[in-house]
Amino acid sequence: MEANSRNDLSYLERLMRLFTHVQPGEGKSTLMLSAYACLLLLLYYILKPIREALILSEHTAEIRTYTIAIQALVLMILVPLYASWIRTQGTNAILPRVTLAVAMSLLLFWGLYLFKVPISIPFFVWLGVINVLLIAQFWAYAADIYSPDEGKRLFAFVAAGASLGSLLGAQISKHLFKLVGAEGLMLVAAILLFTTMWLPKLVGLKSKKKSRVAIMVIHSKQVLIPY
Repeated sequence: MEANSRNDLSYLERLMRLFTHVQPGEGKSTLMLSAYACLLLLLYYILKPIREALILSEHTAEIRTYTIAIQALVLMILVPLYASWIRTQGTNAILPRVTLAVAMSLLLFWGLYLFKVPISIPFFVWLGVINVLLIAQFWAYAADIYSPDEGKRLFAFVAAGASLGSLLGAQISKHLFKLVGAEGLMLVAAILLFTTMWLPKLVGLKSKKKSRVAIMVIHSKQVLIPY
């Protein structure tokens, strides 16, 4: 039976078998989720230098500490509301809406920055909040696609994509910041966000059920979210 299973694998899935125990038909969806996770961490690390540069250029380290406290307070309010929204609407409906809203808000920050409007504190809070929400949304979506058994086999490969995004983002941001500045990095991150919206559509993948694990997903965000 194992031999028949190998024969049914696509070329992509045979290559992925070097890293995870993928079954026939799981290759495209698993690679898409890994790329999704990679892009999320990539855009976070692209935006992180802007957040730090803005907050420390306009305020002191003490103000930065207070801003982190504000961010935590906002998350305490938003996380239960967001989890309830996921349970009632399902990730299929929420994923494109939230991603589009985040991308448009980033473009708004970009416009304000171009006009020299002080955005350091709201941008700092915004980045921390959307990082948690986007990652929670991602894991809720992944949990809706795969069964627990499939998740045990495939989520390590997905998490590897996130690690790759972290490494690439940390390196890319250093060079891009010097070349295009903060405004350029914001545009790059916005493009990455719009890209994540289209990945599930390109693969033709939809969640199979409404999320039942939204709260658990949010609490397990440490798998992908750096401090």
